[in-house]
Amino acid sequence: LAVLDIGYPGLGLGVSASGKLSYVSRTGAAPTGRIDMKVRGLTRSGLLASSDPIDMGLAGVLTADRAGLRVVAAAGGKTIGRGQALLRL
Repeated sequence: LAVLDIGYPGLGLGVSASGKLSYVSRTGAAPTGRIDMKVRGLTRSGLLASSDPIDMGLAGVLTADRAGLRVVAAAGGKTIGRGQALLRL
């Protein structure tokens, strides 16, 4: 997220992320890949206030004919949001 701070100074984002990312691109073939990531303590700090940290889990797949992503967000040990997307190419 430090890269986002370059383009948008003052965002005040803080986070710790870990996981796996694989991506394969071959000549003449569609790219494929997979992401499994855990994001811990995502916060945004401002001049006078700071948001409560949230944790997220992300899982995504890219194949020749589709891209899919699932996300679960939690705060205080409770699930606060879920999302999923599927794009057929």
